[in-house]
Amino acid sequence: MSLEGDPLPVHEAEPSGTTKKQKQLLSSSNLLEYNPQPQQTLPPGDADHGTQGDKLVVAMVGLPARGKTYIAHKLQRYLEFFHGAPTKVFNVGNYRRARYGAQMRAEWFDPENPEGLAARELCAKDA
Repeated sequence: MSLEGDPLPVHEAEPSGTTKKQKQLLSSSNLLEYNPQPQQTLPPGDADHGTQGDKLVVAMVGLPARGKTYIAHKLQRYLEFFHGAPTKVFNVGNYRRARYGAQMRAEWFDPENPEGLAARELCAKDA
């Protein structure tokens, strides 16, 4: 039995323990465009791996336009794909814009403004 020149075996069977999102990503036609040699098996995604039913909240807080939503979506994709954790991203700004419009004056965000504070808390509860 010669090891030289023997190709590595390729498993044709569908990887077990994968999540629905992992299966969709594996079956996408442009997968090879991004990764010409994808892994043949994925990390387990069934109930006895990953988050095991634990719940976790990650809150992103910071200055406007600094990448909070971008990082939140990257973290969501990572947790869903590699850990099989069901995730959701909530952006309170989207709820505020839907309820009050996109253009708000700076006074609306002032912590000393009781009407603005009540409106912002309502948006946070909606999210």
